[in-house]
Amino acid sequence: MIANLCAEQGHRVFIHTFDNAGGRPTYPLHTGIEVRTHRERPTPVNEMQILLELTTQCPDLVIGLHLDRGFYQYVYYAHRLGVPLLLSEHDNPVYTHKMGRFFKEERDVIFFGADRIHLLADTFLETLSPSLWDRVRIIPNTATEPELPARLESGSGPKTVLYVGRLVPVKRVANLLVAISAAVKEAPDWRLQIAGDGREEQPLRTLAGKLGLSRDEILFMGRIEDTYALYRAASILVLPSEWEAQSLVVIEAMAHGLPVVACKDCQGMDALVRDGVTGLLTDPGPGLARALTRLMRDPVLLAEMGKAGRERYEKEFAPEAFGKRWLALIEETAAISEPVARQANILHQWPEAALEQAVAQGAGANVAKVIQMSRGKK
Repeated sequence: MIANLCAEQGHRVFIHTFDNAGGRPTYPLHTGIEVRTHRERPTPVNEMQILLELTTQCPDLVIGLHLDRGFYQYVYYAHRLGVPLLLSEHDNPVYTHKMGRFFKEERDVIFFGADRIHLLADTFLETLSPSLWDRVRIIPNTATEPELPARLESGSGPKTVLYVGRLVPVKRVANLLVAISAAVKEAPDWRLQIAGDGREEQPLRTLAGKLGLSRDEILFMGRIEDTYALYRAASILVLPSEWEAQSLVVIEAMAHGLPVVACKDCQGMDALVRDGVTGLLTDPGPGLARALTRLMRDPVLLAEMGKAGRERYEKEFAPEAFGKRWLALIEETAAISEPVARQANILHQWPEAALEQAVAQGAGANVAKVIQMSRGKK
């Protein structure tokens, strides 16, 4: 979406993506955008090839969209090219630190090499060193405008609670199955649809059987590419995750006018779901069943929350506002005449231990070479 916005403004856009399988983009791209696919794990040869390609493309700006220590590659390229760098983080930094994918010290180190830093939510600002705060710009995610809203049917026939996401432990779908098994006893005209796949699918199917959930009460749909059709036919979205960066699923649900049930211990979820207004925030245990039952048995409250969510989407998360803010950020960054990449002392300020650790864990094959050169080492 960001690439398309730039291309529509007449800018030349090159996308360099990392995928060993060499997959093609599933999101429709502007015809003038060029896409190059590279291997996921960097090697000295691979990084040099990318650098040569970038040199021939002569970019005025490098934008790095990533999740973890792969950000090092973008700083390396911007440093070698001497151009402004915008780093856009698309994950929850608390979780990446917890999982060892991007430690706080090395994150501060690498973000020091960026001219502007994009974060998804205000709550993530405090995870960065205060010395970097003036470079940070907050722009939330967006979701494509749906052609039709959800129906939120209250008449006869089964009504749907929808889950969209991976089937992995951090999503706590097992808690959802326990909750729905209790909720459907109070509201038997409801069912749960699960759209997604993952390593927990078979254990979850087994759990559903143990809980006595019939095929009329739960449907495992596998991975679905066009989830918008599911939102239109649903009445509630539920997301019991332990963590999210800034859930696109929740924003998509609000776009369709669906109330959302989520867990209050999921950091940042309270910034998306306004408890009692656009949905309900609860605990991942017995409270989840109570929250679902409350909405399932109160069609008036369900409709009111869905309407409030739609209004919030229009005000804060619609593509038009997203596009204006991103284009402004891109123009702001590209206009920087003395980017960090050209400062001779940039790498001298990085703690060597943090850099050596990051390189050892796969940050980038040529980063160590640049560090040595900048410090006068052979």
